[in-house]
Amino acid sequence: MAPTTTPGPPPPAETTQLEPTSLGPTVASIRSGSSSSLLPLLLGIALGLSLIVVAIALTPPWALPRSIGIVVYEQREQLVYGGLATAIGIGLGLLITLAAA
Repeated sequence: MAPTTTPGPPPPAETTQLEPTSLGPTVASIRSGSSSSLLPLLLGIALGLSLIVVAIALTPPWALPRSIGIVVYEQREQLVYGGLATAIGIGLGLLITLAAA
C-alpha cells in the first residue's frame, strides 16, 4: 500500500509574491560598481609609488639617510629607468581605464 501524502499548510504570502523584493544591490551591480572605482584607485596608488621611487633615486645621496643613500647611489640608473618605465605603463593603463568608464 502506497503512503498517502497530505498537503501541508499553504506557504506564507511573502514567498508567493510574483515580483521579487529588493533586499539591496545585486552581486553584479556590486562587482561592476566597486571594480570600476577600485581599479583607477589601485592604478593611481601604483603610479604614485613608482614616481616616489624615481624621486628618491634622483635625490642627491647627501640628502638621504646614509644607509639609504649608499643603496640608492649604487642602483640609481636602474631605479630611475625602472621607475619611469613602470610609471609610463601604469599611466597608460590608468588612461585606458578612465577612457573606458
